[in-house]
Amino acid sequence: MKLENSFTVPLEPDQALRMLLDVERIVHCVPGAEITEVLEDHAYRGKVSVSLGPIKLAFAGKAKFIEIDETARRARLSASGTDSSGRGGANAKVVFYLIPGEGEAEVRIETDLQLSGAVAQYGRASGIIEDVAAQIVDDFASCIRRRLEAGPAPRGDDLAAAAQPHAVHRDRAESQAPIGGFAFAVRLILRRLTRVWTRLTGTA
Repeated sequence: MKLENSFTVPLEPDQALRMLLDVERIVHCVPGAEITEVLEDHAYRGKVSVSLGPIKLAFAGKAKFIEIDETARRARLSASGTDSSGRGGANAKVVFYLIPGEGEAEVRIETDLQLSGAVAQYGRASGIIEDVAAQIVDDFASCIRRRLEAGPAPRGDDLAAAAQPHAVHRDRAESQAPIGGFAFAVRLILRRLTRVWTRLTGTA
């Protein structure tokens, strides 16, 4: 399954790249994610929790940067995990790169995702995987912007220090909660309705 997502941040591309590579500081902006162990060579063990109505998934696995090209402002990573209840697993190859804009950088993400077990059957049957991925990226981008707006424009390696304490605590609490809930379901429905409307009208 191929996924493509993007978002913008109010930073220069080099600053944005340093920020995205600082996994321990930005993980709190990823809904449902946490790092459980920092390994050598840009590798991490962690968990990701997802709750979609009656379907609750908790993946434990490992992620590792396999390429970091600061000149091209690009990075590649691989990640794999299995659901703690034995309902399947996931393997992903991810590449992200940055494109400069006027006072901001666009982050483009390309993901090659392979699912196995019941997780794969559920994802293909409902078409929900694309929506979940898009919502995670949206929430991540919103969290990053909140942190940047909470203080003076920081260097990429000073992102955490730029946020006010209450914003950091809020983001950590939100990130540790599983992805799901009523508000999340509403956003998924709206996203799908928009997609249908676009097909019917031919508008972008």
